[in-house]
Order: sequence, then C-alpha cells, then structure tokens
Amino acid sequence: MGTGKDKDEGVLLGTVKAVEELWVAVLQQAVASKGLLGLSGRWLSLGLKAKEASEAWAEQLLRHWGVPSAAQMREALGLLQRVEERLLRLEDRLEELAAPRQTPAGAGAGVPSAAAGTCTVVPLAGAAAADAPATDAQAAATAPAPASGGGGR
Repeated sequence: MGTGKDKDEGVLLGTVKAVEELWVAVLQQAVASKGLLGLSGRWLSLGLKAKEASEAWAEQLLRHWGVPSAAQMREALGLLQRVEERLLRLEDRLEELAAPRQTPAGAGAGVPSAAAGTCTVVPLAGAAAADAPATDAQAAATAPAPASGGGGR
C-alpha cells in the first residue's frame, strides 16, 4: 500500500509534466508566429548595433588615452613577426658568408684569402721590366731634392 507521501510525489510529477507539455505547446506556437520572429529579429539587430557602437566607443576612448586598440595590437604583432622572420633570414645569410669556403686544391692560387687575413701579391708571368719595382739607386735618382731650410751659418 502506498503512503500519502508517495501519492503527493505522484501528483507533483504529474503536474510538472503537464506544465512542461503546456510550455512546449506555447513555445512551438510562438516560434511559428511571424510576430514573434519579427520581434526577435529586431531584437537581434538592435543587439548587434549596440555591440558595434560600444566597440567604436571603446576604440575612441582607448585612442583618447593613447592606448592601442586590439586591432592595432594585432597589426603591430604581425609587423613584428615579419621583422623577426627577416632578421632570422639575414642572420642565416651572414653566417653563410662568414663561414670559410672550401676550395679544391690548386684553385685560387695567387688570390688573396679573406679568411687568412693576409694578401700576397703575385707578379704576372711575362711582366715588362718597367712594371718591376725600382731599385734603391733608381729611387734615389728620381726622388725630388730636399727643400733647403733657409738660413745656413
């Protein structure tokens, strides 16, 4: 046999189910109603306009305070990322240029080596005697005479 408590719970559950079914029926009719759809469409339009207006106001306020907006921050971040990528490429290129180059044996003979830090002059074969360096006697004969300092004693 059931107690009074069980009967009360059964009545309560029946009432909740009846109210739920009533709400489902009302909401189905409301969703199908053009009037409600029109109102909800206008409500959404107003909400979007209010959102756009508040975003514009916030950007003006940030600009007035000298604080960049989120869009400006994203733009600056993109610029910084492009600069960083370019710097990394330049660093890689500099490392390639600074690395000593491997040359085959005998290649580049007589060519100065930048890596060694020295330069050797190699005379060309068959160079004329006029191109050869002057001797000490030749240099003394062609040197200008020293200027007299004036007033001898």
